[in-house]
Amino acid sequence: MDIDQYDIHNLKQAVGRGGIGDLRFACDFVDRIVHATEKNDGVEELREGYTAFRARNEYHEKIDPEDQTYFHNALRGDEVGAPPANVSGLGRFNSPHHPVLYLATRPEVALAEIRALPSDTCTVATFQTTRPIRLGKLLDVDKNPIAVYLNPKPAIEDYENYLLAGTAVFVSRRVSDQDRDVHYRTCNLIGSAFKDRGIDALAYRTSFWSSGWRDDQNTVDTNLVLSSNIVLFNPQDAKPVRTDLFCLNWKLPIAESLGGSGSWVDKATEEA
Repeated sequence: MDIDQYDIHNLKQAVGRGGIGDLRFACDFVDRIVHATEKNDGVEELREGYTAFRARNEYHEKIDPEDQTYFHNALRGDEVGAPPANVSGLGRFNSPHHPVLYLATRPEVALAEIRALPSDTCTVATFQTTRPIRLGKLLDVDKNPIAVYLNPKPAIEDYENYLLAGTAVFVSRRVSDQDRDVHYRTCNLIGSAFKDRGIDALAYRTSFWSSGWRDDQNTVDTNLVLSSNIVLFNPQDAKPVRTDLFCLNWKLPIAESLGGSGSWVDKATEEA
């Protein structure tokens, strides 16, 4: 067995070249990723009503006509969803004009993803899934890929661990402007393979992840799965139910709520 067949960078090179043989290799490669993910318990079901977050570095500013004081309101739910198809460009897991919904499992991660500064006042929207979601997890960075080099006769499981670890790093890393097109097209191909297998969403590491994330009780979060991004291939599979104003305290780091911000609550949820 050839380790090159499990090297994620060979997939990217094949996508970049774009020949017929390259694309055939690329399609076989992404199918191998999906198979390894399913085989290694990398698919789970999120319940309906699962909560995730999305941030925007924006808010509404209003002025009191009587005393001329300014106050801030969070954006409304319909202002924080996936972009319309006509303005949606190439993204990590979406092709142009085919929007998906990018969410985060923690408010801190959502704020970090938009490069929020401590001085920024941001809207954080709380989303809930509208149905059960089959989630593929590309999070296995703690696998032991070096086993394929140390073992003279690596087992297929060693190759799969090497593949899953490489894929988890690949789909989450930040890329330069000149590298973005081919990198994102490669991620798109990976996402399409999961979608073709009936997977509704993918979880992947945030490139801003830190073992220092803390919750409101100042508890250190060392669980990588709880500090990840989630992409829903169908934006309608989750709806915003609340928006609030937050800032990001990078010293802890923790998302700090700016109380009295004028949050918005989905009426259907409020009445339920």
